[in-house]
Amino acid sequence: MRLSGRRIVFLGSAAVSLFVAAVALAQDRPGVGATAGQAHVVVYRTGRHRDPTMIKPSVYCDDKDVALMYAKRFFTINLAPGKHRISSSDEHTVVSLDAESGVTYYVRLSVVRGLWINNTFKVEQVDASTAQKELAPLKPAETKHVNAPEIVSIEAILKR
Repeated sequence: MRLSGRRIVFLGSAAVSLFVAAVALAQDRPGVGATAGQAHVVVYRTGRHRDPTMIKPSVYCDDKDVALMYAKRFFTINLAPGKHRISSSDEHTVVSLDAESGVTYYVRLSVVRGLWINNTFKVEQVDASTAQKELAPLKPAETKHVNAPEIVSIEAILKR
């Protein structure tokens, strides 16, 4: 198949138009793609054995309800540098961060004790290598479970 000069110009301009539209769409979606100067907190829940998947605790950042945490899901909170607190619904454990610009932190939620009726969720900071291994089989949170789309992103974060 031989392409004429006009077809090449048309295909090239179409590709550029699609790229510009995709970038504009991403910029219009809150929480997608952190801006420069922000810290990133990846929050996840593995859904290990004895983790009741039907229970979905809220995750709080600085006392603001940012998202529901479903088993085998993750999301990223994009924050300004400075002191921040990450906790879950029961607030038995809290991760305090002094977030630095451009740094990615990892926070895992897990069931500590209890039966179906009385569960406690532990919130703990984990190192990057442990988190990336545990994140590999997980899926992004669903948009409908995000309560603070201005700071929460559900885009894949493993390549950051």
